[in-house]
Parts: sequence; C-alpha cells; structure tokens
Amino acid sequence: MSRKYEGDALAALRRADPLDPADAPADTSGPHATTLFHKITTIDAAYAPTRAPVTRPLYRMALAMGGAAVVAVAIIGVTVARSGDRQPEQIAGGVPIASPAMCLESYDLQTLANRDVAFDGTLASVDGDTVSFDVNTWFTGGPADQVTLDAPGLISGITSVSPTGATFEIGSRYLVSGSSGFVFACGFTMTYDSAIAADWANAFGP
Repeated sequence: MSRKYEGDALAALRRADPLDPADAPADTSGPHATTLFHKITTIDAAYAPTRAPVTRPLYRMALAMGGAAVVAVAIIGVTVARSGDRQPEQIAGGVPIASPAMCLESYDLQTLANRDVAFDGTLASVDGDTVSFDVNTWFTGGPADQVTLDAPGLISGITSVSPTGATFEIGSRYLVSGSSGFVFACGFTMTYDSAIAADWANAFGP
C-alpha cells in the first residue's frame, strides 16, 4: 500500500525514521536527507506483487471464444434436430406388371397375405423367364439378400390382357409377391410405391 505524506520533507522523515528528531539532519536538501527520503517514499514498491495483470485483449478474446463455442453448439443442436425430423423420401409407383393371362384372383391386401413371398426388391438380372431381385425389405418369406423367381410371360410386358402394364427393367424397384417359386402378376407385383409398401407391411404384420 502506498503512503501519502503531507507537509514538508523533514516532517515526513521524522515520522518514518525511528531516530531521535535531534539526530535528523537540519538541511533537508542535503544528500543524506534526499537519499533517506527516496528510500522511505519508495519502500512499498519492493513489496508490490510481481504477477502481471491479465490484459484486456486476452480477456476479451476468451469471452469471444466462449461466445463462439455457445453459438456453434446451438447450430449443431438445431441441425441435429432438423435432421431427426427429416421424413423418408416418398416414391410414387404402383403400376402393375402386365399379366399374360386371365387373372384367377383379384388383388387386395387380404388376398395378398396368402402369398408365400412378398418383398421390396430391385431387379438385378433377367435370364429367359427367370428374374433375380436384390431384396431391400422382406414382408414375408425372407431373409435372403437375393431371390430368384420364375416369371413366364412377364418379361416383355406385351400381352393381350394388359398391354399397357409396367414391364420389368433391370435396376428398377418393385413390390413383388408370389408363391411356389413364381412371380404373381394381376396387381400382386407392381412398380415400387412408398404408400403401398406401408400397406404391404401392415398386411403381413410384424
């Protein structure tokens, strides 16, 4: 703590110096008095703290970095929340594969549930009247990653019954059902549709 001295220099020396006042120098401008006065008035500096104070620029930088971190966390949180709300892509389809003959059964979800196999698959290859699919989702009959079925008359899609129906194309996605190793047409196999796929999942249950 700094001391503030009031009055003339001699009075200050007398208050700080334990010597008898009679021994104090009469000439306050002499070298002895000047040296003594300098020591007394600067003695507190020897006990001053040596730790450098934190500078304002560093303090402000720390605040800025802290604020940036808070903003970054907030942005990440919003991004995660938005990605969590993202809905699956909706795909429209549902065009039946053309049938080469008269249909013995009409398609509905109750009749569909009688099929041995039903799946969402992508056509991987065609060999004559045989088709192979990479299975995306099994509804019933799984769990192989690929399945091969007979599809006589369904490859060209040119029939007298349904000439405007969909055809099988390698790389395209379909909802496929069948029994006894055969693909069923007449609406039981069609181009992929998101809403119909959900209906198929419900028809076959968990």
